[in-house]
Amino acid sequence: FLPTAGGDVTHVRVQPCTHEPCSIKRGETVLIEVPFRANQDSDKLATKISAQLEDLELPLPSLKKDGCREQGIRCPLEKNEKYVFTYSLLLIYLLFQLNTTAKLSLTGAKGVVFCVTFPVNLTD
Repeated sequence: FLPTAGGDVTHVRVQPCTHEPCSIKRGETVLIEVPFRANQDSDKLATKISAQLEDLELPLPSLKKDGCREQGIRCPLEKNEKYVFTYSLLLIYLLFQLNTTAKLSLTGAKGVVFCVTFPVNLTD
């Protein structure tokens, strides 16, 4: 994984994957976990996950967007405290197989809390 902005992220876990790139099959549920240290106080959080295709960023439509209620984090977020962002993703629809980079971000009231990218293979 590569951190691209925001707070202190030590690693990204994608279960059941054991190595990069992670292979995700249609119909499979994966659990994404991102331990991080908050870089701001915030009473709201917005999540976004997308697949990057060269210069094009395609949002994944199934993401729950409220980071305070749906991703294992209790708000308000407190600066310098440790949290674990969790997201369960069921891949139910694929137009085609794809080797790509996933981009996951969490944004608070004062900007990006974290943004990470990691390679994935989406398969049928």
